[in-house]
Amino acid sequence: MTKNATKFGQDREVFSRPIMQIEYPLHTQQSQYIASRCVEFVDRCLYYYGGHFLNRGMKEGELEKVQEALLAKFDEFTQEADSEIDRLKQLLRSQGIVKLPAVSYTKPEKVRIGVSNPYTRRFLKLMTKLDEVCRVIDCAWMTETITAAQRSDALFVYRNKLRAMAAQLRQERNAIDKRLSKEFLQKDEKRRRVAASGESVKNRKKADPAKAGKAKSAAKARMAKDEGRPKQSDPGVVRNADLKPKKAAAKKEEAPKKTPEPAAATA
Repeated sequence: MTKNATKFGQDREVFSRPIMQIEYPLHTQQSQYIASRCVEFVDRCLYYYGGHFLNRGMKEGELEKVQEALLAKFDEFTQEADSEIDRLKQLLRSQGIVKLPAVSYTKPEKVRIGVSNPYTRRFLKLMTKLDEVCRVIDCAWMTETITAAQRSDALFVYRNKLRAMAAQLRQERNAIDKRLSKEFLQKDEKRRRVAASGESVKNRKKADPAKAGKAKSAAKARMAKDEGRPKQSDPGVVRNADLKPKKAAAKKEEAPKKTPEPAAATA
């Protein structure tokens, strides 16, 4: 967040972040462009990388991997800028220029930037590295070591590398935050379903206390009836299987015997 914060930037602030104000001297138009156009939203994005993703549900191990990938991007830009500075210095030496001539600028600025996390400080170091490589490019152009077209292309390339990195950080932050929000909603929906199912079971049990009381009374009556019956395992109890053949024999004895009819008299 720059010294003269825009109203748009203030309106987008959704929660209170810690801020440390740091001043950076910037000489070139390219570094001043990054400071005015990119630093504010980059600081909001990098605050998530600094640990706010944990509050959104990210695991600590996953956050460490995301931070490692972020630092790798920063290191890649620094190495490319240092390689370009060394290449231009060697080119100047080949032209007989051993000591770089001092190049000043007509409108340098001392920019005051609010930093809310340690990763924004690293990004600001990339911005000062951009300022450094642009000054060497201008020095090579002023000494006619490179042409105006080469100068314009080199300045455009390194400014846009840092600008593209800032845009990529915002896209990645939005994608990760969207995924974490979706996972949180899915987990919350699952918890609600489990809680609702538990409540429905309790409600079914408490739905009709009269029926529940009748069921308990019927169960007690059945238990009392079963207790009054003799058990089949007692020796004095006659089982139904033992009674069946006796009943059949008794029926045979009770059946009357048929008498034969007298034969008809013959003439």
